[in-house]
Amino acid sequence: MYNGSNVLPIARFLHYTHMKQAFRSAVAKSEFASRSILSPLLPEAAILYLNEYGPEKFAQTFLGEYDNPEIIWNNEMR
Repeated sequence: MYNGSNVLPIARFLHYTHMKQAFRSAVAKSEFASRSILSPLLPEAAILYLNEYGPEKFAQTFLGEYDNPEIIWNNEMR
């Protein structure tokens, strides 16, 4: 992660709060993602990645270019 990035504090906030709201999405395909307030904003794989790997790894991925079986993410998706 580059200096001056404010993504890590935001990722920490999202990690700790995205499942705390009383929210149910009709758009998300999985039960887990449908309960996350992030489901209308992020792809389902990104929500699962945030939950599985935590805010530090999510922030690193959010700022980078990734194309692997777990997540596909690039600058066009930011």
